[in-house]
Amino acid sequence: MTTYGLACNLEIFEENGLEVPETWEEMRECAKVITDNRNGQIYGYALAMGYGSYNYFYVNLPNAASTGDEYFNHTTGKYDFASLSGFFGHLLDIINDGSMFPGFETMDGDTARAQFSAGNIGMIGVMSSDVTTFKNQFPCEFEWEMVPYPVEDAENRYKEPVGVSMSYVIGSGCKEEGYEDKVAEFLNFLYSDELFIATNNTQIDISILGEEITSQSTATDIDPNWLRFSDMDIFCIKYPTPDSELTIEGDTYQGVYNKILTGMITDIDGALAELDEKYNAALDQAVADGKVVIEDYLDPDVSEKNGMGEIT
Repeated sequence: MTTYGLACNLEIFEENGLEVPETWEEMRECAKVITDNRNGQIYGYALAMGYGSYNYFYVNLPNAASTGDEYFNHTTGKYDFASLSGFFGHLLDIINDGSMFPGFETMDGDTARAQFSAGNIGMIGVMSSDVTTFKNQFPCEFEWEMVPYPVEDAENRYKEPVGVSMSYVIGSGCKEEGYEDKVAEFLNFLYSDELFIATNNTQIDISILGEEITSQSTATDIDPNWLRFSDMDIFCIKYPTPDSELTIEGDTYQGVYNKILTGMITDIDGALAELDEKYNAALDQAVADGKVVIEDYLDPDVSEKNGMGEIT
């Protein structure tokens, strides 16, 4: 699976007398100090909106660490985009302070990584694959550290949801043609500790088993950030949403996110309320049409399961 977090350039943090942030307000202050102290030659944060999945990795999932769920509430079975209001306020504060790297509106992920590795950005959203990216493609000449994305309240943190990277489908032909035993043997290998340990040692894939796998590693060159990305005390497997079964008229939530962050929409709460109304109406229709069985998406204990309190 792929996990994510916030990369901090520790050299820049040390130069400015800063500690890595745990809350949105601390992250905003770090970004402002970094930007102001270098007169805009170095910026505090970069949000690469040109990356097609920025809304997933760097908006929806980080926000869930503060709210306990994504934009779909698995307790009520309703869309709850209004729960992102605070997170958008957090990002807009950084933008309005002038602490966001210029051109973020169209910047792609590799450009942001390149600027970070060049020492021009203090903080950037990263994925577990960036451990090797910052060794090979965009080598960092400084020490950096991945921290969990900051939350609104440090004493009320939830596990950060992540999606499973891949799954496997078995066709009926293997049984019909008599080689299901070979397929089963291969699948057992794909899900074996042997393979999980091997991919961990090469730092190319995170196992859902977390420390159960990393503790068996005999590799001597495991990057400390890889172990942080592998910490399943911080992450949880995300719950599915019924998005793909809905017919949405007009802007999707991705389009509304773009308009909020680029200043085209200024009434954030109003825009998020409209999304809730639109998506929940489409959900009701999908349920009525038999496309969605809402019980498949419900778990009344999701917040309790994913609660962490304060990281110590």
